Amino acid sequence: YQYQQSINIKTNPRIPSLWNMDKYFTVSAGYSVNYLWNYDFRQANLGRSVGFNNRTNVGLVLRWKDLTAPLFKTEEEKATEQKSTETNIQPNRSSRSGRTRIITGNEQVDLSNIFKSNKKLTVDELRDSTLNIDTTLERAKISPLKRSLLFLKDVTYSILFDYETINFNFTSQNTVSKSGIRASGTGFSNFFGYSYNPASGPSRSFMFGLDQYAGPRAPNGSLQDVFSQQNSLDFGTSRPLWSGARIDIKWQVGWSVNKSTSLTSDDFGNTTVSYISETGTLSRSFLSLPPVLLFKGFNNGIKKVHDLYDPNAPDPVANLSEAFIKGFETLPLAGKIGFLSKIEKYIPRPNWHITWDGLQNILFFKNIAQNISLDHSYTSTYSEGWLLTPDGQRLIQTQRIEYGFMPLLGINFTFAKLWNGSLVTSIKYSTRTSFDLGISTRNIIESFSKDIGITAGYSKSGFEIPLFGVSLKNDIEFNFSYTKSITLSTIYNMIEFKEAGVPQDGTTRTTFGPTIKYSISSRVQLSIFYSRTTVTPEGASRIPPSVQNQAGLDVHIALQQ
Repeated sequence: YQYQQSINIKTNPRIPSLWNMDKYFTVSAGYSVNYLWNYDFRQANLGRSVGFNNRTNVGLVLRWKDLTAPLFKTEEEKATEQKSTETNIQPNRSSRSGRTRIITGNEQVDLSNIFKSNKKLTVDELRDSTLNIDTTLERAKISPLKRSLLFLKDVTYSILFDYETINFNFTSQNTVSKSGIRASGTGFSNFFGYSYNPASGPSRSFMFGLDQYAGPRAPNGSLQDVFSQQNSLDFGTSRPLWSGARIDIKWQVGWSVNKSTSLTSDDFGNTTVSYISETGTLSRSFLSLPPVLLFKGFNNGIKKVHDLYDPNAPDPVANLSEAFIKGFETLPLAGKIGFLSKIEKYIPRPNWHITWDGLQNILFFKNIAQNISLDHSYTSTYSEGWLLTPDGQRLIQTQRIEYGFMPLLGINFTFAKLWNGSLVTSIKYSTRTSFDLGISTRNIIESFSKDIGITAGYSKSGFEIPLFGVSLKNDIEFNFSYTKSITLSTIYNMIEFKEAGVPQDGTTRTTFGPTIKYSISSRVQLSIFYSRTTVTPEGASRIPPSVQNQAGLDVHIALQQ
């Protein structure tokens, strides 16, 4: 009554060594398919159904910096590569002190620290020690125009090419389900046999997930075909910013289709479509910065959406939909490039995550902290849902834009030893904003939240306290947490627009409390906690304010014979 079959294929193909391509590209791919056959014996003719779920994924790693490095090599570097890998350098004694100097015009550069002996230096060692000096001296002799071009070249390299690797990933998943199959077989013999027999079930290509034709259909029945597809494409890269700091950048786009078809079959199994329902979604990374962070010329926000919206347009619904995207987007450059304007909606924008470690090396913190790090992250998404009308047109039903700094700023401290214990604390401030467009009501609902969280913990282990003449190893741990979260909701009507909007529900929730955990030994543990939560209404919220207090004592004693 049921048959299942799974196939999984993975590969990491070797890239041809032509033009050293294998040094710059790494490819991985995979394909899997699950085939399912069911028979509901309560329906002798219409009870057989088949379906499959397949998944395809392709990954590519591009060593971008190594690939593009030859484009930015200087003439000195190219000449150095042509020399032998080892150079014997003899110092010239130009003074009684034995100092070695390179003299170019009025410039004298002391190289006595480099040439202290007659040792042989490799080309890499020589280049590391003198390249910056040579480059500076050479650039001092060139014209201002050429110097400007060299500066532009350095800036271009830093912005577009100074990335170690770029990772690409594509995933596609398809699901097919069909009811009322005439064949009585599971398809096993068609898959492993030499020839295809319609009475034995679906074909090999269907069971492989490569074809949607499942074979003849049962007569005189109401049948159902279901198809869905989900696709996602993402790529990202990372690079150092300065000492201890690093940025990760990601772009993501995904789209899906869901289609349901109702059919009826006649006495011979011929099918007629009676109804088709098709919906889909689109989601991609977005770039929408709060207006307070932007210059006046790059301003975007709810007011710009209203300025772009034309209620007297031939299609006001489509006009509002387009104004919603363009009004919130920061730097909409893709739409200004002709060949990209038609696919602008599918082009992802960058999101990023920045970390900065090693701040304890700053003079002010050297004696009080073992480690200090900063954290900053920005994520934004545009998503929409659409419906295919009977006349074949796509009608957008929902649109949503959200962006957030999660966190806007996070600081993590690990202090130096305090009373032979460890003190750790962190502070994070995060914000998140979302806008939902109501196509029929011409309203945009803004939901805003901001959170601040502070945690601190101190732990000390292994200290001794005499008790009843016995000294036991003790551990103690103190923790304190404080969080404050504010949520607000505002409605903006695009017909009767007010820049301040109409406030809706909102709350302010504050939670704080300490926790103490004390361990006399591995068998005796004690913990005490207290927590206080207050909720205060904001905006037009009608909920009453509330306060909740919680406290607890936990004693754990393990007795063993």
